Amino acid sequence: MAIPRVFISSTCYDLHDLRNNLRGFVSSFGYEPVMSEFGDIFFDYSLHVQDACLKEIEKCQMFILIIGNNYGSIYYKNKSTEKEPPSVTLNEFKKALSNNVAKHIFISKLVKYDYDNYKRFLDKKYTEYFSKNIIEDTKIESVKEDIRTKFDNEYYFVHDSYKHIFKFLDAVHNINSNNAILTYDTSEEIQLQLKKQWAGFMYEKLEAIKNQDTFIKGNYMLSITNKIDRISDTIDKLVNNETIKTSIDIKDIIDKNPMKKLQEMQQLLERLIESIMYNYESFDMDKRRGFIYSEINKDSIKKWLGSLEITLNANKWSTTINFEILFSTFEKCREFEGDEKIPYKDVFEFYQLYKSIEESEKEGFINNVINKIQELKSTERDEIATENDGELPF
Repeated sequence: MAIPRVFISSTCYDLHDLRNNLRGFVSSFGYEPVMSEFGDIFFDYSLHVQDACLKEIEKCQMFILIIGNNYGSIYYKNKSTEKEPPSVTLNEFKKALSNNVAKHIFISKLVKYDYDNYKRFLDKKYTEYFSKNIIEDTKIESVKEDIRTKFDNEYYFVHDSYKHIFKFLDAVHNINSNNAILTYDTSEEIQLQLKKQWAGFMYEKLEAIKNQDTFIKGNYMLSITNKIDRISDTIDKLVNNETIKTSIDIKDIIDKNPMKKLQEMQQLLERLIESIMYNYESFDMDKRRGFIYSEINKDSIKKWLGSLEITLNANKWSTTINFEILFSTFEKCREFEGDEKIPYKDVFEFYQLYKSIEESEKEGFINNVINKIQELKSTERDEIATENDGELPF
């Protein structure tokens, strides 16, 4: 029986004990841990040891990335002309990305805290500069790079390695899928999170098997359903028509079935609303980013969706958007702790998704958004709390 191979990527010497504990944990699940220090990697005689590790990632089904406060060894093919020297761990991460290997990403809580502070100050520098200067779109990135270089020269880094690690974290935060990032203090916390993730994955697969013959109904799906039915009818006709079979690739038509695209859009919508409404990296039990007390209905959501382009343009030089600013079209809303920042790229992708669907499907899209936001709708107790000295409802 084939079993999942799990590549564990991190700096080795500083995280030695953590890696050992994680190896035993992965093995206890019946999975095969792949770690360079245990001889799990085939070291091809014709390859450098670092390239052999990269080659092994192609044969793995999962990739666990652990980031501490060390950047790690520099990749041996690094050129002195490169602005940012790639570490071995960074190259392993890029290899997992290019091979679409399922990833679990863990960042030290202290490193994440320092990184968030760094980004907050850097964003202020960007905002200050671009609010006073008009820059051509083609020059924006180079200007931002210059601002960052100057900022890095003045900023106090707790560890010298942070100069490189923070750019590594930029790359981690910029991936568009399979991009959940969790924090840790101990190996036990990593193990607990992996248990939850793997259990959730198993649950989803079992539910999919149970419901594989059930098609989701609803206003949002009707037009897509009709399209799928028409394609299915077309395929049946083609299959039964011998004269057409010779000139048309039936597999090509089946591969273009929009069902897969529909499922991807559903998952994307779910992920983006979750990111906008919840902060799963928060240490608090309540992960909500904020509270909306105003009535949630089609008119209020349409008004909110119509305001997103203006909000995005107003915050285009920042990596985050404040909860109360994003939901300013609602008369009554409040962020959870006073400094809740929503990733700009998630709001941008959400708006682009909304703009990309056909007009006939937007009514269903809006209904989906309403249902999700209603989960945050305040209770009567929450509403009463807003009248009492500005205290947050708990």
